[in-house]
Amino acid sequence: MSDLQERQLALHEKNAETTAEKSFALVQRKAAALANSNVVPAEYKGNLSNCMVAMEMAERTNSSPLAVMQNMHIIHGRPSFSSAFIIGALAQSKRFSTLNYEMFGDEGGADRGCYAYATCKETGERLESPKITMAMAKAEGWSTKKGSKWLTMPELMLRYRAAAFFGRLFAPDVMLGMHMSEEVQDIKPSIAPSEVVLDINADLGLSEHTESGTESLSASKEVIEAEVIDIDEEI
Repeated sequence: MSDLQERQLALHEKNAETTAEKSFALVQRKAAALANSNVVPAEYKGNLSNCMVAMEMAERTNSSPLAVMQNMHIIHGRPSFSSAFIIGALAQSKRFSTLNYEMFGDEGGADRGCYAYATCKETGERLESPKITMAMAKAEGWSTKKGSKWLTMPELMLRYRAAAFFGRLFAPDVMLGMHMSEEVQDIKPSIAPSEVVLDINADLGLSEHTESGTESLSASKEVIEAEVIDIDEEI
């Protein structure tokens, strides 16, 4: 490489670095303006970092930052979005016709189910999501949790879950790994290691008040904590 080429390359890298710094500074200023607003949700007021995350998600989903802020929720430590936002993102992609839902089975029965369908605008093909049924909701533990919406509004939940499956199957680049808030709520929280240790030792009849019991508790705790890590990975 000649001296001229080296100078040109160095100048190009410097310009790229300067452009990146200016771009980041611009994002920070925009985030600061949002953080100082009185109309953003409480999680974003005065929180520059959260605002920047919302702006990143807005860019990836071709949405406005305010729309992301109003529809993104943190449940069990996981970011999730309202069902209406995700369905809207699918519609905004303009790849499909309007998303429709086909209900089947006896209302109120275990065979009651739904699948979402739409037509691909590019190929004209009819696309259908996997079928979601109340039997599946029970088997997966979605409808057995205390306060589950599957018990009070099953028809709506069937449609929401079918829409989520449709998006993940036919538009993964639009979904970008997003989960509906209802999906995340249906995920069982991880079991605390300390709770598992106490249950195991109680079953084994070990006493925490004796020296031998304390040693057994400590040894069991190490084993159980390792098992909990495996459980979390599976979830």
